[in-house]
Amino acid sequence: YFNLSRNNLEGEIPSGLGSLFNDSSIFSMNENLCGKPLNNDCKNVRKKKQRKLILLIAMVVGGIGLFVVFCSRWMTGEKKRSTGSASSGVDQSRGSSTSFR
Repeated sequence: YFNLSRNNLEGEIPSGLGSLFNDSSIFSMNENLCGKPLNNDCKNVRKKKQRKLILLIAMVVGGIGLFVVFCSRWMTGEKKRSTGSASSGVDQSRGSSTSFR
């Protein structure tokens, strides 16, 4: 005898599992459970999952965007430093050698 009642289950019952049972009492007393053979529709559960997925994708894309901006600003800063020190016109060797007469 298979009984999943009163187990605090939540979410959608997998279609393969739900189609094996016609008796909804197997899943009774699980208020947050939905799908076949229960009469609860899973529209809200699917919407929540879809929102979470969209939020996750947005966070990943935003993180990648920030990383690209950071890298490009770092690269342009490195280029400015390397070209700026070579073409500054200041004698870099000043003070390193002294000549006496």
